Amino acid sequence: MKFLLIVSLWVAAVVLFILGGYFGADSNYGGHRYQMECAVEAGALGIGLATCTALGVLILMSVRSKHMTKGSAVLLLAATSAGSAILTPLSLNFGMSALSLDYRGKEALGTIAIYFMMGVAAIVAFGVFSLCVAAIQPSSKAADDAKTA
Repeated sequence: MKFLLIVSLWVAAVVLFILGGYFGADSNYGGHRYQMECAVEAGALGIGLATCTALGVLILMSVRSKHMTKGSAVLLLAATSAGSAILTPLSLNFGMSALSLDYRGKEALGTIAIYFMMGVAAIVAFGVFSLCVAAIQPSSKAADDAKTA
């Protein structure tokens, strides 16, 4: 049930990023094509951020339920943060190709900015989730026995 909730929140976050990119773009600047480019850019960033956050929450839940050790959780957080940072340009390139949109000049600078933002977000998310993992207190055996009784 918790997994379904996290997936639903992931989908909602990505859709909100896409809608924000589309409706936040100035249609007077480049028309519908420009709005679509902005929606794809924002959607790619949303996919990266939502994936990084959702996987971080799942890892925290695994550590709290004692299905994963803290050390393996930190390693997995590093891998998922890097994977999310790589997923962003892949989804951006896929979205632009699927919609037959191309980047020229000024739009390419926007792409570099998205790569940079996702890289910074992945590093920050890794740090925050690693601190959360470190803050999880091991419960005593007596407390565990009292909960199950």
